[in-house]
Parts: sequence; structure tokens; C-alpha cells
Amino acid sequence: MTETTEISKTRQPVDPLAFGLARLGLFAPLPTPAPPLRPIHLNGSVMSRRPARPRPIYAIDPVAFLIALPGTLALFAAPAGLAAGLEPFGIDDFGPLLVLAVLGGGGVAMGGPIFLTVGGLRLFFLLRRGVDDSGAIAGQAFVTNLLLTPLAAALAALTGHGQMAGIVLFYGLMGCAFAPLWGLVFAKLYRRLRRDFYAIPVT
Repeated sequence: MTETTEISKTRQPVDPLAFGLARLGLFAPLPTPAPPLRPIHLNGSVMSRRPARPRPIYAIDPVAFLIALPGTLALFAAPAGLAAGLEPFGIDDFGPLLVLAVLGGGGVAMGGPIFLTVGGLRLFFLLRRGVDDSGAIAGQAFVTNLLLTPLAAALAALTGHGQMAGIVLFYGLMGCAFAPLWGLVFAKLYRRLRRDFYAIPVT
């Protein structure tokens, strides 16, 4: 007669109410229910083992996130504010500061709202998966901008706004130069401001 052996790890039961409330909070860690046992056969006996655990999930430091996101744009817009303050005194006319002001301020004016909404959502999910390396986030920002630009232009063309589609495509492709820079700065700001508790996976 075949003996059945069950191997399982002791795990605390998950409170359904706490699990449901946690799902409503974006910055709260999500308790993970124990995965079902999966039977395997070995030498005529049946053993049960748990499947491989999913990728760890990290809680996001809300203070660091909400400071780093607009703080990134503020850093790039700072030269524009400085140039505007110096303009009445005739300082740095058409100099390096003015160039930085035009590029940084113009980039923030055109791409800032997209960075705060679409970019912020993308950064949120990257951080939840533990992707906080500045190089990785810069690369993801570039790819995200590159993929969304033609989609937005196609949507504008399909809705009868052909001229707007060209404008979206032009400025969207220009944004490929700003997106990785903003992603890089955001990652460095977030990691510097993040408290140690949020650097440890919660599941």
C-alpha cells in the first residue's frame, strides 16, 4: 500500500479582511496567501511541495516617491528660473545658462505632465518589483517613451487629428532624450530619500 507523505512549511493564515484592505492601499504591502500544494510522484509515493515563490514585492516609500517625482522636474526646470531671474541684469545673455534654461524648461513644460502621470505610474510598478537601479530605470523610461509615442500619434490620427498626430510624434521622439535623464535622476533621488524599511521585500 502506497504511503502518502506531505511536506509543507508552517505558514501563518492570512486574514481575508486584512488582505482586502491592503489591496486598497497602493503603498501598503500585500500579504500573499499560501500557494496550493502540488503533488509529485517519487518511487511510488506521493509527495506534496509548494511551487516556486513569485518575484518579491516591495512596499514603496510614499514620502520619497512623492518628493522624487516632482523634484526631478524641479531640478531640470531650475536653470530656466535662474535665467529668468538674471535676465533683467543682462547676465549670461545667450550663454550656457540660457541654453540649459531653454532645453530644461522647454522639456519640463512639454513632457512634465506625461512624466507625472504615465511616467509616475510606470515608475511605481517598477519600484514595486524591486527595480530601483538608476541605469535600469533610465532604460525603462527610454523604452516606455519610445513605445508610447507612436501609439499616441496613431490614436490622434485615428480620431481625425492628423496635424496633432505629427506634433505628438515630433515631441514624443524628442522626449526620448529627456525620458532616460529624468528616470536616472528620479532613481537617484528616490534611493537617497527612501527609508531602510522599504528596501526590504515584503513578500
